[in-house]
Amino acid sequence: MAKDPLRALRDEQARALHRELATQGGHRILARGKDGELHSYTLDEYGNSTHGLESQVRSVWGMTILSVVMVGLTLVCAVAFVVSFWTPEGPVWLGLLAAAVSAAFTWIGGQATLREARAKALRRKRGLPDPIK
Repeated sequence: MAKDPLRALRDEQARALHRELATQGGHRILARGKDGELHSYTLDEYGNSTHGLESQVRSVWGMTILSVVMVGLTLVCAVAFVVSFWTPEGPVWLGLLAAAVSAAFTWIGGQATLREARAKALRRKRGLPDPIK
């Protein structure tokens, strides 16, 4: 790919616009879009961050699949706990803990899915490319 001599100029213009928008109110994120240019995103437009300990799944479909798998795991753990009442050893209380943890991860995954879906819709509405996270 050829080096673009005007890229530094466009990046500086994007940084200036980002500073101006940030002073008008609200926290913004300056990130490179999939089109290769810098864009200033609001938190709602940016969606899920993939920095640190946050979600590493980047697409709405990926998060949906992850959430469905977590729902399945939660149901399996809950059913295993209920079925354990009829075994001679008695209830397996660890199954209840596993169901609770799985339910918590399901909730977190569902919230991340909704947040990214809303961000994608906002970006599409405002004509912004997806950020490279």
